[in-house]
Formats: sequence, structure tokens, C-alpha cells
Amino acid sequence: MKLVLLETVQKLGEVGDVVEVRNGYARNFLIPRQKAIRASEEALKKAEELRMEYARQRTQIIEDCKARSEKVAREITIKRLCTESGHLYGSVTPADIAEGLSALGAAVDKSEIQKSMGHIKEVGEYDVEVSFHPEVVFSVKVVVEEEVGEDSGQARVEGREEDSDTQGEVAQEAETEVSEAEKSKEEDSAS
Repeated sequence: MKLVLLETVQKLGEVGDVVEVRNGYARNFLIPRQKAIRASEEALKKAEELRMEYARQRTQIIEDCKARSEKVAREITIKRLCTESGHLYGSVTPADIAEGLSALGAAVDKSEIQKSMGHIKEVGEYDVEVSFHPEVVFSVKVVVEEEVGEDSGQARVEGREEDSDTQGEVAQEAETEVSEAEKSKEEDSAS
């Protein structure tokens, strides 16, 4: 399907380019998100206008993205519960990374975090790329550490021990009641 791009799409083209893509990609992604429109005579004229406008605004957009990238922290630490071997319960997603960077003062959207390696599932240090614009890409060091606190594994183990103690007390009470019932039966039969 031939489309005219309304905005720059990474690995596809820039504003105003006429591209040929598969029907599903066009119908399910590009057109609904208003990143492209179907190519027609009218759209081709609009594409030329968009291309000229984009050329005028391009330097300003790149400068804004560079200024924004300077405000973003280059290292972030995320703490998660994990096993003794360092495997996380769950994972660290681009949304988690974007939230952490935004909490440090610069607004970052999860779509700007590049998922080249997928979700992070183990404790360690990872380099993640952030892309504000195809020409403004930088790396952020993500340190994933084990979360240590009162709610970690030890507290759960202690809770289980309390449960087993309570179960033992209940069992002793039941045995006492059974033995008392047997004694009263013996007294009834003796009389």
C-alpha cells in the first residue's frame, strides 16, 4: 500500500516521503496513529507542502530535542525483588525506565526508550538507548539492583513459621477436646 508519511518514522522515512508498506502495517499502525495517509493526488500535493514545512522546522526540532536530552540523567538505578541467583520477579520495562527518568526531572515517554534487547529480567547494568528524534539518540545506563527491605523474603518466611505454630496450637486443642470427650463417654458408660 502506498502512503504519504505525516511524520518521521524510524527505519521507514521522513515527513512527506511516499513509501510502500504492507497493508497490515498501514491499516493497523501508521494510519490509525496518524503517522501516514493513503497516497492520492491530493495527498501528494500535501506531502510536498509538509516536506517544505518540515525542512524549515527541522533545525528547531533538533535543537529542542538536544536541549531536552541534556536534562536527562545518564544513569538510573531501579530496585526490584529478585531470587538469590539475581533473576527478577517480573521485569524492568521501558515504561519503568521512562518513569524513573521522569522522576529525576526530565519528561521521557516510554515510546522514546528503544527496546533493542527487550525487557530486563536480571540484576545488573544495562545500556539503553533513548531516542527523542532519529538524529538525537543517546545512551542511559540502567542499574538494576536487588530490593532489600522488611517486606522481602525473610518476612514471608517468618509469617509461614507463625502459621505453622498456630496450626500446632489448634491441633493440640483439638486433641485435648477429643480426649475430654472420650473421658466423658467412659464416665457415662461406667454409671
